[in-house]
Amino acid sequence: MTTFRIDEQDYEIESLGDDAVFYAQRMQELQTEFDTLQVRVQEIQILQNAYATTIKNIANPDPKIEVVK
Repeated sequence: MTTFRIDEQDYEIESLGDDAVFYAQRMQELQTEFDTLQVRVQEIQILQNAYATTIKNIANPDPKIEVVK
């Protein structure tokens, strides 16, 4: 049986009927989608930082080091 904890209260979902089962399943689906979106936001932030660094490097290239023998 599936137990959900909501506001510090445990609920045995199946014992509450089909509507409760439906909403519990939907809550799980939404949580999975939310978790996926959070990962995507992190990926976007990493890419934005990488692009910003690339732009700074284009605008201010490091001096070229020449080896003199």
